[in-house]
Amino acid sequence: MFHEADQHDKRVERKAFIPIPNGHLQGLAKVNKEMLPSCKSALLRRKPPWIRNATLVETAKQDALFGYKGFKSYQPLNTWWAEHQIVLHTEFRDGNVPAGHEQLRVLKESLSLLPEGVEKVRLRSEYGWLSARAFTVLRTRGESAVWPD
Repeated sequence: MFHEADQHDKRVERKAFIPIPNGHLQGLAKVNKEMLPSCKSALLRRKPPWIRNATLVETAKQDALFGYKGFKSYQPLNTWWAEHQIVLHTEFRDGNVPAGHEQLRVLKESLSLLPEGVEKVRLRSEYGWLSARAFTVLRTRGESAVWPD
Protein backbone atom coordinates (compact mmCIF):
# COMPACT_ATOMS: atom_id res chain seq x y z
CA MET A 1 0.00 0.00 0.00
CA PHE A 2 1.08 3.57 -0.67
CA HIS A 3 -0.90 5.07 2.19
CA GLU A 4 -1.74 4.26 5.79
CA ALA A 5 -4.68 1.89 6.40
CA ASP A 6 -6.75 4.57 8.16
CA GLN A 7 -6.74 6.66 4.97
CA HIS A 8 -9.05 4.14 3.30
CA ASP A 9 -11.68 4.83 5.97
CA LYS A 10 -11.69 8.54 5.06
CA ARG A 11 -13.10 7.91 1.60
CA VAL A 12 -16.56 9.31 0.94
CA GLU A 13 -18.70 7.60 -1.69
CA ARG A 14 -18.85 9.48 -5.01
CA LYS A 15 -16.17 11.98 -3.93
CA ALA A 16 -12.63 12.37 -5.24
CA PHE A 17 -10.12 11.44 -2.54
CA ILE A 18 -6.34 11.41 -2.56
CA PRO A 19 -4.88 9.62 0.49
CA ILE A 20 -1.92 11.12 2.30
CA PRO A 21 1.20 9.18 1.23
CA ASN A 22 2.74 6.90 3.83
CA GLY A 23 6.30 7.22 5.15
CA HIS A 24 7.72 4.98 2.41
CA LEU A 25 6.25 7.09 -0.38
CA GLN A 26 7.30 10.30 1.39
CA GLY A 27 10.80 8.81 1.60
CA LEU A 28 10.80 8.23 -2.15
CA ALA A 29 9.87 11.88 -2.71
CA LYS A 30 12.73 12.92 -0.39
CA VAL A 31 15.23 10.77 -2.30
CA ASN A 32 13.95 12.24 -5.56
CA LYS A 33 14.39 15.79 -4.26
CA GLU A 34 17.95 15.02 -3.07
CA MET A 35 18.79 13.43 -6.42
CA LEU A 36 17.59 16.36 -8.56
CA PRO A 37 20.57 18.65 -7.89
CA SER A 38 22.80 16.01 -9.51
CA CYS A 39 20.88 16.73 -12.71
CA LYS A 40 22.45 20.17 -12.69
CA SER A 41 24.96 20.22 -15.47
CA ALA A 42 25.92 22.26 -18.46
CA LEU A 43 22.63 21.05 -19.92
CA LEU A 44 20.54 22.50 -17.08
CA ARG A 45 18.22 25.09 -18.46
CA ARG A 46 17.11 28.03 -16.41
CA LYS A 47 13.66 27.48 -17.93
CA PRO A 48 13.14 23.69 -18.11
CA PRO A 49 10.17 22.21 -19.94
CA TRP A 50 7.82 20.03 -17.90
CA ILE A 51 5.09 17.76 -19.12
CA ARG A 52 2.15 17.02 -16.85
CA ASN A 53 0.22 13.85 -17.61
CA ALA A 54 -2.58 11.85 -16.00
CA THR A 55 -3.29 8.51 -17.67
CA LEU A 56 -5.95 5.95 -16.80
CA VAL A 57 -4.43 2.55 -15.98
CA GLU A 58 -7.05 -0.20 -16.21
CA THR A 59 -7.16 -2.72 -13.37
CA ALA A 60 -9.16 -5.79 -12.34
CA LYS A 61 -8.80 -5.03 -8.61
CA GLN A 62 -12.15 -5.45 -6.92
CA ASP A 63 -11.88 -2.30 -4.79
CA ALA A 64 -10.74 -0.07 -7.67
CA LEU A 65 -13.04 2.77 -8.70
CA PHE A 66 -14.41 3.59 -12.14
CA GLY A 67 -12.73 6.34 -14.15
CA TYR A 68 -14.36 8.73 -16.60
CA LYS A 69 -13.99 6.22 -19.46
CA GLY A 70 -16.19 3.68 -17.65
CA PHE A 71 -13.70 1.03 -16.49
CA LYS A 72 -12.02 0.36 -13.13
CA SER A 73 -8.73 2.17 -13.06
CA TYR A 74 -6.06 4.15 -11.30
CA GLN A 75 -4.87 7.51 -12.58
CA PRO A 76 -1.28 8.37 -11.73
CA LEU A 77 -0.49 12.06 -12.18
CA ASN A 78 3.11 12.68 -13.22
CA THR A 79 5.21 15.79 -13.73
CA TRP A 80 7.99 14.87 -16.17
CA TRP A 81 11.19 16.95 -16.41
CA ALA A 82 11.73 16.44 -20.13
CA GLU A 83 15.36 17.54 -20.52
CA HIS A 84 16.57 15.07 -17.87
CA GLN A 85 14.09 12.29 -18.63
CA ILE A 86 13.09 12.14 -14.96
CA VAL A 87 9.83 12.13 -13.03
CA LEU A 88 9.90 15.28 -10.92
CA HIS A 89 6.68 14.57 -9.03
CA THR A 90 4.21 11.69 -9.06
CA GLU A 91 0.97 10.92 -7.33
CA PHE A 92 -1.02 7.69 -7.52
CA ARG A 93 -4.76 8.40 -7.68
CA ASP A 94 -7.98 6.40 -7.86
CA GLY A 95 -9.65 6.28 -11.27
CA ASN A 96 -12.52 8.52 -10.16
CA VAL A 97 -10.25 11.43 -9.23
CA PRO A 98 -10.46 14.07 -11.97
CA ALA A 99 -7.12 15.06 -13.50
CA GLY A 100 -7.66 18.66 -12.39
CA HIS A 101 -8.32 17.79 -8.73
CA GLU A 102 -5.94 19.58 -6.31
CA GLN A 103 -3.70 20.80 -9.13
CA LEU A 104 -2.57 23.90 -7.28
CA ARG A 105 -1.15 21.72 -4.48
CA VAL A 106 0.57 19.43 -7.02
CA LEU A 107 2.05 22.44 -8.82
CA LYS A 108 3.43 23.90 -5.60
CA GLU A 109 4.88 20.52 -4.55
CA SER A 110 6.54 20.16 -7.96
CA LEU A 111 8.03 23.66 -7.80
CA SER A 112 9.39 22.97 -4.30
CA LEU A 113 11.45 20.05 -5.65
CA LEU A 114 13.47 22.10 -8.13
CA PRO A 115 17.20 22.50 -7.48
CA GLU A 116 18.74 25.95 -7.12
CA GLY A 117 19.48 27.67 -10.41
CA VAL A 118 16.15 26.91 -12.03
CA GLU A 119 14.48 30.28 -12.43
CA LYS A 120 11.36 29.48 -14.44
CA VAL A 121 9.56 26.49 -15.88
CA ARG A 122 7.51 25.88 -19.00
CA LEU A 123 4.61 23.51 -18.45
CA ARG A 124 2.84 21.49 -21.15
CA SER A 125 -0.25 19.82 -19.84
CA GLU A 126 -3.46 18.07 -20.79
CA TYR A 127 -6.79 19.93 -20.72
CA GLY A 128 -7.84 18.08 -17.57
CA TRP A 129 -5.12 19.94 -15.71
CA LEU A 130 -6.46 23.35 -16.64
CA SER A 131 -6.96 25.30 -13.42
CA ALA A 132 -7.34 29.06 -13.27
CA ARG A 133 -5.69 29.20 -9.82
CA ALA A 134 -2.69 27.11 -10.91
CA PHE A 135 -2.35 29.10 -14.14
CA THR A 136 -2.38 32.33 -12.08
CA VAL A 137 0.44 30.99 -9.88
CA LEU A 138 2.49 30.18 -12.97
CA ARG A 139 1.79 33.57 -14.56
CA THR A 140 2.67 35.55 -11.41
CA ARG A 141 5.99 33.69 -11.24
CA GLY A 142 6.66 34.56 -14.88
CA GLU A 143 6.23 30.92 -15.94
CA SER A 144 4.41 29.71 -19.00
CA ALA A 145 1.95 26.91 -19.64
CA VAL A 146 0.80 25.28 -22.88
CA TRP A 147 -2.15 23.01 -23.52
CA PRO A 148 -2.22 20.84 -26.65
CA ASP A 149 -4.81 21.42 -29.36
